[in-house]
Amino acid sequence: MNDTTTTKCLGSDDIETDQQTTDDCEAMIVCLNTRRFVIVRPSEKMNVWPCEGGWERIRQIHTGDRVIYQGKISIVRAVEVYR
Repeated sequence: MNDTTTTKCLGSDDIETDQQTTDDCEAMIVCLNTRRFVIVRPSEKMNVWPCEGGWERIRQIHTGDRVIYQGKISIVRAVEVYR
C-alpha cells in the first residue's frame, strides 16, 4: 500500500499554481484569526463563506481574506490544501 497524502500551503506569490492546486483538492484546511481551524470539503455542507462571492470563491481564498464563520467575520491566517 503506497497511499500518499500531500498538502500545500497557499499564500505564495504564484497564484496560477495555487489555483491549479485548489481546483482538484479533496479538502481545504482554513486557519482563522479566531483560533479556529475549519475543514472545507466541496462535497459537504460549507461552514465558511467568503465575504465577497459565494461557494465558487471558496477555492480562491488566500491569507488575509475575510470570511464569515458561525455568523461572524474572521480573517484567514492560512490555507492548506489536502489531496
